Amino acid sequence: MFGKKLQTSIASVATLSLAACVSAPTVVPVAGDEDAFSRAELIEDFDAGLAFIKETHPDLSYSANLADLDAQAALVREKLADGATAREAWAQMALMNPLFADAHVGFRRPVAALEKYEEAGGALFPLPIVIGADGTLRAAASGPGVQQGDAILAINGVPADKTIAYFTPRMRGETPELGRLVMQLYFPVFYWVKNGGFEDYSVLLQKENGARATVRLADATAYAPTGDDFSYETLDDRVGYLQAKTFSIERLEEFRAFLEGAFAAIEADGVEDLIIDVRANGGGATDLSELLLFYLTDQPFSVISSVKARITEDNIQLVPVDGVEVGMALDLPLQQTVTPPADLANRFDGDVYVLTGKMSYSATIVFATTIQDYGLGQIAGEAPLGPANQTGQVQIFEMPNTGLEALAPLYIFRRPNADQSRARIIVDIPIADDPFDPSASVEALRARIKQ
Repeated sequence: MFGKKLQTSIASVATLSLAACVSAPTVVPVAGDEDAFSRAELIEDFDAGLAFIKETHPDLSYSANLADLDAQAALVREKLADGATAREAWAQMALMNPLFADAHVGFRRPVAALEKYEEAGGALFPLPIVIGADGTLRAAASGPGVQQGDAILAINGVPADKTIAYFTPRMRGETPELGRLVMQLYFPVFYWVKNGGFEDYSVLLQKENGARATVRLADATAYAPTGDDFSYETLDDRVGYLQAKTFSIERLEEFRAFLEGAFAAIEADGVEDLIIDVRANGGGATDLSELLLFYLTDQPFSVISSVKARITEDNIQLVPVDGVEVGMALDLPLQQTVTPPADLANRFDGDVYVLTGKMSYSATIVFATTIQDYGLGQIAGEAPLGPANQTGQVQIFEMPNTGLEALAPLYIFRRPNADQSRARIIVDIPIADDPFDPSASVEALRARIKQ
C-alpha cells in the first residue's frame, strides 16, 4: 500500500417420505460437548463483529444499504438464543451476509468449531456437488454407486431442497447467484453446520432414467476431485492451454516455478494463441497474477488506478498525505506501477485469451481487468459475478466468546482504466460454461480462435 505491495484477497423435488428411504447414519461425537453460550455472550460477540466490519471497511455503503443492515441486525439480536452453540449462533449472525453484497464481507462459517470436529475424527460430506439455479442438487463427480449428474434428493434423511433453502439467506456474495456458488463450493461444511457430523453419509439419488437408489458414501477419496491447481498443455493448432486455479500467496514460489516451465514449453512448441483458464480461481494475491503478467508484456503496468483505504496503524506511515489519523477512510490516486524484468526468458508475444467464469473472483478479477484495460488480451467465457472494482486485503476478527469470525476489507480498488462504478467485466467472447463438462468451453474457445 502506497509504495508497498498490496494483496487482494479474496431442489425442486418431491420430499414426501424421503427419510424412510435413507439408512440411519451414525453420529460422530465431537471431542467433548460443544460449548453453549449465554444470550449476553452471543450479543456481545455479534455486536463486536458488526462493529469490526463497520470500522474496518473503507465505505460499507459501496455495496450495502446501511439502514437495511441496522434493521437486520436488530432482528438477529432478537434471534440469538440462550444456550446456543457456535454453529447455531453463526446460523443467526449469517443472516446479515447477503445484505453486505460482497463476498469479502460478513460472518464467516465457524472455522474453529469445524477444526475441532475434524480433529476428533469427524468426516464431511465427500461428494462434490453442483447446485442448479432452481435449487436442485446434483453430483459433480462419479464414484462408487454415483454418476456425475445424478440428482441428490436427500442426505442422511435430510431433503436436499430443505438444506439449500436453509443456507440461501445466509451466504456471502455480491448477488444471490454468487451466494449459491459459494454454498456449492463449501457445501460439505455448510451441511455439517446445520446437521452435525456423521461417520458416513447415506444419499438418496435419482438416476437419469428416473430410478432411485440409496448409496452410502464412506470413502472420501473415492469422490475427490482430480487435477493440479496449475497445469499447462499444448493443444492442436498451436494453441496453448494454461490453467491457474488459485493465486494464493502461499503458492507464490510454486507458481513461479510452474510459469518458468510452462512458458518454456510454450516457446518450444511454437504456440501462437494462449488460453489462460481462471474459471476456478477465487483469487488470492496480485503477487502471483503479476508474475503471470510479466510473461505477457514487457511494458510497465499498474493493476489499479486508485484506492479507497481505511487507515490503520500498519499503513498510516505509507500515506503521502499530511494530517492523516488512524481510522480515517481516504480516497487516493495510486498508480502502483510494476515493471516486468527485462531479461525474462520465453516471454509470450502471441494472442492471449483469458477464460473467466462466474466464480472467478478477487485478485482474479483484478488480473482480468488488467489484461483488458492494457489491451494484453481478450476476455472469454462468462463474466465474473463480482464487480470489476474489487475490495481487498481482507481482515479477520475473532469474536471473544464463540471464536466465530467476521471479515472486512481495508481497501476498495479501482481498475486501471479508472472506472469507479460497480459494473462487472464485459467479456469480449461470450461462451457459456457447463459445470459438468468444463472442457467444452475450452474447445469452443479453441475453435473460435482458429476460425
